[in-house]
Amino acid sequence: MRKIVGFNDLKTERQFWYYFLIGNFINSYDEETDMDVNDLVIENFTLDKNWIDRFTNYNVEIFDINDGYTEDPNTIELKLSPKDTVYIEFHPGDTVFYLNGNKLGNTGGHYDIHKISWSAFKEYTVKLSNEECMLLIPMLFVTGEEKVELYDFLLKTLAPITGRSDVIKNICGGIVKNCTPE
Repeated sequence: MRKIVGFNDLKTERQFWYYFLIGNFINSYDEETDMDVNDLVIENFTLDKNWIDRFTNYNVEIFDINDGYTEDPNTIELKLSPKDTVYIEFHPGDTVFYLNGNKLGNTGGHYDIHKISWSAFKEYTVKLSNEECMLLIPMLFVTGEEKVELYDFLLKTLAPITGRSDVIKNICGGIVKNCTPE
C-alpha cells in the first residue's frame, strides 16, 4: 500500500534531491568530468545515508526478501490534469513511475526509461512547479534542439535546489545524456 507523502515537505529538502539524482539517472555520463551523475553527487555533496534509508524504508533484508521493493513505499502524487495523475514510488532498489494506475517505467535494476517525449512533458507540466517537473525527468526523452531546452531547464531548476553552481552544469549535462536515446 502506497504511503503518499507531501511534496511540499520534500521540495526544499536537499537530501531528497541528492537521493533523487543518484538513483534515477543510470545513463548520465558527463564527458568533461569522466563521471556519471551518481558519482558527481557523491563526490560533491554530503549525503545523509540515514535520511535516505528512512525515506526509502530500507532494511538489511529488503534485497533478499523483496528484491529491493517495499510493500509501503513513500510515494509522490502529481496531478498533471483532471484526468492524468502520476505516482512515483521510492523503493530502496528502484523508483517506479505510474501514469493513471499503469506502470510507466522505472529507474532500478531493469530500468525502463524514455517514456515521455519533450512535447508531452511540456503539455503535462504546464501547471507544475519546476521542482515538480523535475520529478518526471527520469522518464523523459529528448532529441535535437530539445536537448538545449532541457539543459537550460535543468540548470535553472537544479542550481537553487543544490546550492552548487560549480558542479551543476556537469550534472545537467549528464542528465541530458540520460534522456537521449542512443
